[in-house]
Amino acid sequence: MKTSFLLLLLSIFTLSLKGQTTLKGIISGFDDVKYIEVQYTNDGRFLKDQKIIFTNIDKTGAFSINLQVAKAGLMLMRFEKNNGDAQYLQLYLKPKTTLEIYATFENMRKNVVFKGEMAEENSFFIENGLEELKSLNSPLYLKHFSKDTIPAQCLIKLNKMEQETLQTIETYHHKNNIDKDFFEFAKRNITNYYRYLFVNIAINYYYKQYITRSPTNTFENQRWGKATQKAQQFLLEEPQENDLKSYWYKLLILPNRNLMLPYLLGDTIPKVEISSDGFRRHSHEGEVYLNKIFKGKTLEFFYANYFEGLAYQEPEFLPEMYARFKKKYPKNQYIDYLDPKIQNIQIQNEGDSKELPADIHIIEKADQITTLKDLLKLFKGKVVFIDLWGSWCRPCREEFKHLPDLKKQFEGKEVAFLYIASETTGKNNADKQRIKLWLNTIKYYHLTGYHLLVGDDLYQDIFNIIAEISEHEIKPMPKDMKKVAEAYRDGKGKYGSYPTYMIADKEGNVVIKYAYKPSNKSYLYKQIEDVLKK
Repeated sequence: MKTSFLLLLLSIFTLSLKGQTTLKGIISGFDDVKYIEVQYTNDGRFLKDQKIIFTNIDKTGAFSINLQVAKAGLMLMRFEKNNGDAQYLQLYLKPKTTLEIYATFENMRKNVVFKGEMAEENSFFIENGLEELKSLNSPLYLKHFSKDTIPAQCLIKLNKMEQETLQTIETYHHKNNIDKDFFEFAKRNITNYYRYLFVNIAINYYYKQYITRSPTNTFENQRWGKATQKAQQFLLEEPQENDLKSYWYKLLILPNRNLMLPYLLGDTIPKVEISSDGFRRHSHEGEVYLNKIFKGKTLEFFYANYFEGLAYQEPEFLPEMYARFKKKYPKNQYIDYLDPKIQNIQIQNEGDSKELPADIHIIEKADQITTLKDLLKLFKGKVVFIDLWGSWCRPCREEFKHLPDLKKQFEGKEVAFLYIASETTGKNNADKQRIKLWLNTIKYYHLTGYHLLVGDDLYQDIFNIIAEISEHEIKPMPKDMKKVAEAYRDGKGKYGSYPTYMIADKEGNVVIKYAYKPSNKSYLYKQIEDVLKK
């Protein structure tokens, strides 16, 4: 019996090493380290993102991480300091390989050196800009196309650039004998990249001008309207295996789905009837569009990715949508990945009909509170961490996972946690469906502390306070909030920014109008500690 048990342990250990990939190296200048975040896909596809937060980094910036990688594909490494500064590397990995990474934190992609297996492939990938993530307004294509208003000319230029890039990798492949799987993937990744550029140019010219009814050249709009037929082909093609490994394919398809398709495909999409529960508009509308436009494996891929996105924004409604998906695709290839996530949401949702836990407090007669000063009187003698949020706000929800650590840090101290939510402002906040959504979100994330749903007067008062920020207050702010703060000071931040975090002292005075996010742990903790000491 003991021998059998030892053999079992040995077999489990052997299986655990199968496909193991090692990342190690040194990132110099990575002092004041917060963590390294690794996002990768066990089967090589971007759908099945797995995250590892790695904090075992020594003072020299040395690290070593083991991953279970089943198939070759892309991986994203994000290096973040405690002050919020971050750098990233997008890499190509294969099972049972070792990749060494040596770089400086600043200008990481320009100074990186790779050693070990797949070093040559990743060097080529980064040196030729194939991994770099570019925004919608990337100067790369605006430089080439800002004066071009004829879609045919844009497409010719893009095709020429694509062929030149493909020739570069073809030549490199023959001279250096790079990995065959990487070569085939890189070619498809390049194609998806240039398709992504064309679709986004179409958004710039067609969506922004025609759909917003701005007074521009009608003939130009008509030409771009026709050009979207080409974009339509990109969106409707069934994905190849290497497409599912390509980050550019994901960028091409997923973010543009709800924005583009109703307009680019025009009359091919019937009007969508939305049910009276207005808070489900986004998820329900997107699902209807998917079923009207796509079919087969393409629909299966889009559906599964749609769940991935909504898991952050509207998880409460995913189980019923997922049930329809499974009925349509009972043997879908994503079931082993999606099932556990949906089951977890169902478990959370079972608490919807129950009373609020004792450590969650809804402030009574909140509609009578019209100023933040009056609200903070309820917490006299305590430092108050204020979280301005909304159930519709994905970044708000993402920060919730860091709240338990924050509360544990200040357990037993004179600190109160106040959540001020805005579903919509004014009378709409009294709508029963919106109140239900607000309460369900509080229960779903177990947001212990004090809550109220903001009305128009209180909402305006809060953001008037934020708008009065001075240069002296802006200077020490978190890097990612300075631009937002400047916008308020210049009178441009009329509608508020979410999430926003504030800290009030024991006398009810807001002393920090833009606090660090809960994910910036050490910096936020210091801000609260400093206020406690006063």
